[in-house]
Amino acid sequence: MTRKDLSRRMFLKASAMLAGVGALAACGATPTPQVVEKVVEKEVTKIVEGTPQVVKETAVVVETVVVKETVVVQQAPSGPTFITYVTQYSGPPTNAADDQIIAQFEDKNPDVKVKKMTFPGQDPHDKLRIMATAGDLPDCFNIETKQVIDMISRGMCLDITDMFNAKSGLTKDDYWPGEWEKQFFKGKMYLLSLDTQDVIIFYNKDIFDKKGVPYPPKDWNDKEWTYEKMIETASKLVEGEGPNRIWGYDTSRWWVYSYPIIWSYGGLITNEDRTKSAITMPETIQALQMRADWINKYKITPTPAEATEGAESQFNSGRLAMRAVWSPWAWYIKDVP
Repeated sequence: MTRKDLSRRMFLKASAMLAGVGALAACGATPTPQVVEKVVEKEVTKIVEGTPQVVKETAVVVETVVVKETVVVQQAPSGPTFITYVTQYSGPPTNAADDQIIAQFEDKNPDVKVKKMTFPGQDPHDKLRIMATAGDLPDCFNIETKQVIDMISRGMCLDITDMFNAKSGLTKDDYWPGEWEKQFFKGKMYLLSLDTQDVIIFYNKDIFDKKGVPYPPKDWNDKEWTYEKMIETASKLVEGEGPNRIWGYDTSRWWVYSYPIIWSYGGLITNEDRTKSAITMPETIQALQMRADWINKYKITPTPAEATEGAESQFNSGRLAMRAVWSPWAWYIKDVP
């Protein structure tokens, strides 16, 4: 059997590896004194027999030492844990819903308190981007879905896929299809759907009754109520000229209100991966053209110059028969005669 001596280089390398394993194992364990081998170099004086010479050489000496590790244990802070929550809504009716959700959360988690933050008069999405730049993002925030992709690309949103799967107890079957899908980007979950705000039609019954025109259907699944049917109905309700003209139909000029129209015609704003624009799809162009025709062709919707006071004011004053707007608007007009 051939014997191979351990070289000085290999001995030092093996000792370093053992020291590293010890450091990793110490993480999270109760510290105890450890006995380790320490390699040191010493100069020794050696007398060479048979000669008058005294020489010095370097020798490797293995010493046994006891190493004690000191660990400082920090006590957990007393009192509740606080988390910050930024919401884009600073007024009713949605802020009341926020308060109810926070109260329910704190009731189920008595050791956690929620600090709600709002930014009245400011764009909450721009404010969040500024906070991200300063490294001062809140723990969670309530934003509109259309802002999510930009914030994910800026690294502002946490991938919660594993957390959701492990703790939520929810599945795709618990959601409406559109609400489930908007929580994901490139296969990963970054947000939780809080609510959905549908665009619905509010109508003035007095104007309909005066003209003898049937009300819009109440059944969501009524296949006869199409955009073409809406145009036909609105055309029968138009009356007068100038500032006192009664208009048949209007909706917000905000671009997001084009979404339902585009989707109804089978068009898209972006491709399914949300990486390219789909605004030139024939179906999308058809939908946008129809919206322009409400003003220019059918004359059921006022031009921007004719709608300077806004659709809300026109509806409340009895000069707009139908208005399509987000569902929480019902709270604002609940006291309108």
